[in-house]
Amino acid sequence: MPDTPHRSHDEQRAGAAAPARLREDTTDRVRARVDAVYRTDAQRVLATLIRLLGDFDLAEQALHEAFTVALEQWSRQGVRAYY
Repeated sequence: MPDTPHRSHDEQRAGAAAPARLREDTTDRVRARVDAVYRTDAQRVLATLIRLLGDFDLAEQALHEAFTVALEQWSRQGVRAYY
């Protein structure tokens, strides 16, 4: 029977942590992308929403909800070029 290398318990734990670090890194990148889009586009989007909805508070709430959804969706599905 051939010898099969076995990973030590520490190596197994380190390997299990790698996906968590990858998710964290991906989440950080997604958050940075959403922040960048927010900085560049939020004022224009808010102005458009105010014009369409006629209500500043409702427009501001819709803007923040949209960016919250973007953060959640982009974290799961990745960031694509949406515009």
